[in-house]
Amino acid sequence: MILIALIMSLQAIDDAGHDKAVKLKVRGLEAVDRAIGQLARLLWEAEKAGHYQYFLCVTGDHSTPVEYGDHSFEPVPFAICRLRDYAAAIGEDNVINTQLDDFPLPSVKSGEDLLDDIESPERKPDQLKAFSGDAVCEFNEVATARGCLGRFPGSEMMGIIKKFIKAKND
Repeated sequence: MILIALIMSLQAIDDAGHDKAVKLKVRGLEAVDRAIGQLARLLWEAEKAGHYQYFLCVTGDHSTPVEYGDHSFEPVPFAICRLRDYAAAIGEDNVINTQLDDFPLPSVKSGEDLLDDIESPERKPDQLKAFSGDAVCEFNEVATARGCLGRFPGSEMMGIIKKFIKAKND
């Protein structure tokens, strides 16, 4: 078992919150989504080859809502799982078929309306499915507040990660 910590600090996402740039923040978060998918593919290939067992933990350091334009004390989402559970939940083929192509960091053109063209996926309630742990099936501040971990201070995060890994290895 090995724990890899990948810290993706895209300052552009924080800056977009300060600038109240909704479109840029959404594009930045989409870029992080894609990077997590690529990381999961590479780790899954290694795990399938017998090189250790991996876990994914996704969280943030603080919130910078575009509504406020500044840091807030809102809780940040926190999710953790075994990589094999992630692959089972979204489908091993989806993990393996994740493209590893380079992609540009998000940007907007000068004068571009930052609120236009934000695609909001229309999801029906029956399309969302929780796979284990609790009934949470989205990764956002409101949904994760209903999670089985509840709210906890950031200083407890590493203890939670260690306990989770230990429990999954026993």
